[in-house]
Amino acid sequence: MVGASRTGAGAVVEATGVSPGHPMTEVDGEAVAARVEALPWVERASVQRLWPATVRIRLVERTPVAQAVARDGVVLVDRTGRLLATRPSPVPGLVAIDGLEPGAPAIAFPPPVAPST
Repeated sequence: MVGASRTGAGAVVEATGVSPGHPMTEVDGEAVAARVEALPWVERASVQRLWPATVRIRLVERTPVAQAVARDGVVLVDRTGRLLATRPSPVPGLVAIDGLEPGAPAIAFPPPVAPST
């Protein structure tokens, strides 16, 4: 695995659905990448089969740009509104978002509702 600093190797391996002894011909790179991209910190993933028995995963991780106050501390948020992780205390240098109730990591804040006229 290449490119992971915040995403644990175990979580990536589990998300791939590929286990030792899995036939290389049955590894669907696009499907594996999509499952890995569902992890909270993963923005993009690519999969490469290296014969005879290696699957290489390359990741680009998300960058937190803001934090939303939550019951248990703060939730880090990327530029797309994706919730990344909960921290017990605010992170210096990140924009603070008040008035929202964040959900679980790997989901995004709901889009704003336009006022009715």
